[in-house]
Amino acid sequence: IAAFYESVLDVAATVIEEDGTIVALIGFGDVDNKSCYPQYMKFRETSEEIPAYDGHHLAIYVGENMNDFEDAFHKVDRAGIISTNWRDKIDATTIETARQVNQFRFQTIFDIETNETIFELEHEIRSVEFPTFPGKRRK
Repeated sequence: IAAFYESVLDVAATVIEEDGTIVALIGFGDVDNKSCYPQYMKFRETSEEIPAYDGHHLAIYVGENMNDFEDAFHKVDRAGIISTNWRDKIDATTIETARQVNQFRFQTIFDIETNETIFELEHEIRSVEFPTFPGKRRK
């Protein structure tokens, strides 16, 4: 999973051991003065069966400007995993529609060596121009 995020989204990802479990730690945004990311995810390795995808999703704001957002779109598009969601009025399947709605989605996390699906989790990738962006917009 860490390799997927590094390869497809070019974000900081590392694998650590936490409480005796292997954890993929994925960071988004600028590192603060305490070496922390404002947005991060943890994926814990398990020997248990992974439940079927149940429709849940998360929203992630990427980059400092629209160029960063567009780069993220192109990387996910090249990976062939752009997806849509019934919640959206417009399906952002092209860079033009992604720019228009300031977001796009993907769901599949895959092994970058085998292309096998590892996990499904819908990611709503938002630009810093998205109306509910909580940070400071940079020019």
